[in-house]
Amino acid sequence: MTDVGTLCWTELDTGDVAGATEFCRAVFGWGATATPYEGGTYAMAKPAGTTDEAAFGGLVPLSTGPGGGSRTALLDAVFRRGGL
Repeated sequence: MTDVGTLCWTELDTGDVAGATEFCRAVFGWGATATPYEGGTYAMAKPAGTTDEAAFGGLVPLSTGPGGGSRTALLDAVFRRGGL
């Protein structure tokens, strides 16, 4: 999604990536791809049955996300005229 003013990526910092991923599957019907890394597991959210190229967000462990670790946070990136 590259249209001006449209959501391009959203990220959830959570203490329970697996639980949040399962919640999103059950409630929203999303799919996810889990990618392990040194700080934990990053789960890319995408429409069910699609490839990673269709991903629109991610779920990341609290300790490695932008908030630095103590509480759940949701970060949205939106395209605007001239960049983010």
